[in-house]
Amino acid sequence: MEKPNQYPLPRFSVNRPVTVVMSLVALLVVGYIAYTRIPLTLFPEGFDYPRLFAWASYPNAGAVEVEQKVVRHLEEAVAQVSRVKNIRSSAYSGGGNVRVEFQKGTDLQLAFAEMKDRLDRVMPELPDEIEQLWVRRWDQNDIPIMDGAIIFETQHADPRHLIDTYVEPALRRVDGVGNIELWGSPSKQVIVELDRDKMLSHRINVFEALNSLRAQNLTVPGGWVIEGGKKIYVRSVGRFQDVAELANTVVDPAHQLRLDDIAEVSYKRPEKDWVNRIDRKESLGFGVTKASGANVVEVSTGVKEELENLKNHPKLEGLDFKLFWNQGDQVINSVGNLKNSGLWGGLFAAIVLFFFLRAVRITLIITLAIPLSLLTTIIALYFIGWSLNVATMMGLMLSLGLVVDNAIVIVENIYRKRQEGIAPRTASIEGAGEVGLAVTMATLTTVVVFLPLILMSDEEMFSFWMLRIGLPVITGLVASLL
Repeated sequence: MEKPNQYPLPRFSVNRPVTVVMSLVALLVVGYIAYTRIPLTLFPEGFDYPRLFAWASYPNAGAVEVEQKVVRHLEEAVAQVSRVKNIRSSAYSGGGNVRVEFQKGTDLQLAFAEMKDRLDRVMPELPDEIEQLWVRRWDQNDIPIMDGAIIFETQHADPRHLIDTYVEPALRRVDGVGNIELWGSPSKQVIVELDRDKMLSHRINVFEALNSLRAQNLTVPGGWVIEGGKKIYVRSVGRFQDVAELANTVVDPAHQLRLDDIAEVSYKRPEKDWVNRIDRKESLGFGVTKASGANVVEVSTGVKEELENLKNHPKLEGLDFKLFWNQGDQVINSVGNLKNSGLWGGLFAAIVLFFFLRAVRITLIITLAIPLSLLTTIIALYFIGWSLNVATMMGLMLSLGLVVDNAIVIVENIYRKRQEGIAPRTASIEGAGEVGLAVTMATLTTVVVFLPLILMSDEEMFSFWMLRIGLPVITGLVASLL
């Protein structure tokens, strides 16, 4: 005999069919919106790696000189930052860097500000050639989503100028692009090559000649004057405008020696002891990084379209583009694998269920739990602010075989009661209510398995990944229970 207050949730679902149907329609609408708007990335975002990096460029200096004059000062400065765990440094020809790892739970924003302050204080102790110290925080968005090459089919006088003028600005204008990196061909530079014999014959001191050039290549503010009721700012402009002006600069006023008397001044690309070629043709490498929160697939598609447009640019005749790595394709393949797994999983589950139940209607009802549970999980991920990536999609695929268990137990019990001749309404309420507690406990035991892995505190990275894998599984199981 059915009791009035027994099994409230199944009874509500049976007595309020309009409410249930409208809830299902709302789930489908919101799920579609979430699925079309959720960001697609290859790796999950949000992990704060407790490290900061600092480096300095010291041109034309050897590794030993960099270590003694730069890296030691950097180490002493960053060692005074709070909560430093360990410091690793390296010196090489032309510069040096320091990697600082902090203790667990450190606020990296505060650590970044403190480290920047310490390095600014040490700047006066560094050589004059070092103009700036760079401090960076590891950010997942710094990983390029696309790597490729720009191939020059024909010879160009200054290929880097073409790239800096036409290609790089066009790629930066693509929605979602954060940065464009280029490598493989240095830009033209003003190069002064001193003649050692001429320097010795004229008894020119290199240090004094260098200071003389610096003194004549500067812009100095001169204050302001008031004339005719107007305030006019004055500055002394003394920067070199072209190579000829630099070559005619007097470096020894006593003997009226000009720079081109003791050196060769030219504007050209510096010599290099390496080449960057593809199919024996000169090339440049490039990398594209996305802005934070941008959709990888949309950014990669926009970049590929822009590259096709650039091939038809009249100024870029003879240029070709080749992509080596496209994260957008990897994401599309991952989403495709998820769809295929869902379809095949649902198909095999339907075949097995139909083999035992021999009822098409019941089989379809049970199979419907798979897309509804996945849709509910995607809605949860969208409103949490997560993306569809390798980890979350792995969790979705793990949940495919689990979400049908609850539906199988409940629907099979309802089917058994219908076979006993009980009315459809009563069979639905009693069939779901009798096994409701058992199904709930079974679901919660599966959910609890993931909690120790998610809540592990010793390994932050492991916990981070397990949370991204476990939460979709937990959400899918809870959705299948409801």
